[in-house]
Amino acid sequence: PLPKVITGIFKLCESLIDLRFEEIKSLSNASEDVAKILENKKWAPDIKLYRIIDVAEGGANKVLGQFFLDPYVRDDKGYAGGDKGWYLPIRPHSSIVGSEALGAMVLSLPIPNFGKPSLLSVAEVEEVLRNFGNLLVHVCSSKTCKWADLCGRTGLEWDVIDVAGIFMTHWLYVPDILRSLSGHWSTNEPLPNNVIEKLCTSAGKHHMAGYNLCNELFRAAYDKAFYSEEYEKESYQDMAERLRPEYLLLPPAAGDCFPIHANDIMSGDYPGTLYSKTWGKMLAADAFSAIQEAIETNGVHNEHSKNNILTDESVKSVTRRFRSTILDRGSSQPYTEMFRQFRGRDPSHEALLLSLGLQSISTPKIKGQKEVVSQ
Repeated sequence: PLPKVITGIFKLCESLIDLRFEEIKSLSNASEDVAKILENKKWAPDIKLYRIIDVAEGGANKVLGQFFLDPYVRDDKGYAGGDKGWYLPIRPHSSIVGSEALGAMVLSLPIPNFGKPSLLSVAEVEEVLRNFGNLLVHVCSSKTCKWADLCGRTGLEWDVIDVAGIFMTHWLYVPDILRSLSGHWSTNEPLPNNVIEKLCTSAGKHHMAGYNLCNELFRAAYDKAFYSEEYEKESYQDMAERLRPEYLLLPPAAGDCFPIHANDIMSGDYPGTLYSKTWGKMLAADAFSAIQEAIETNGVHNEHSKNNILTDESVKSVTRRFRSTILDRGSSQPYTEMFRQFRGRDPSHEALLLSLGLQSISTPKIKGQKEVVSQ
């Protein structure tokens, strides 16, 4: 149920990232510029306005920004297909001119009907979490970034622009978090444990993970070849037939017209940079593996994490470090430096394989680390 999903995400952010979300319902509890917005309110009644408050130690309950939540599909609303949504940064923070961050989360979720709330699939909840990650980058940078151009994702390198969003989606596959976001819409009865476990592994992240990853790598390799090799030397179809066997075992299905339908490559936002989607997934998986390491010690669940992951101090230390080294920095530093400050090393591709169930090591190896062979 969408209300439970939103409440659960708010609680997650407050407990682990020190951000509190409050709905702005009236002019009496709104800042001057937001009050002007509310006075001229012309949006749909199901759109809500929230403020984000810094409740971290030393944060002084400062308002970091506001955002509109527009959750449901409507006839007069843009729709990207595939249940995609957007987080749109309307205005960046700037301490120079005294403006707070303002954004809009525009989703296309099912409308409530027949006395039921909007009921989401796992993929739709993942989309909500991804957009919350983009929101956090936009708003958290209000704490440390002075200039508007350095706030949020504005100046991030293209291959890391979605890392925070993908990082947030990993929470959905932590059993305790999935349990807190789900439940029967009327009785609030939780999902059975065996369903939770399957959604967090085989039915959720691991199903067809190997094929999907290889397909991503094939498309990325084709994209780079298409924009780096002279097209007179090889037709687009011959190029696809040459590269496909290097990544995929299955032959193309009848009627497969790749790359004609690859709109991200041909007419979308990723010509020559499609690899950055997979690169972002790798960085996000490696960043989230720090949380998994905090939850588990020597492959054994910490007792405190078993009881409540949201109050586990070892997990909080990781999420607070993620906020201070990455979210709070916005675009003010090269992402390579920010990631090294967070993880203390270069990224490892093994974290992605581990998260997809394609590798069974307990933690990703550090680059250059020698394996210890037991006698």
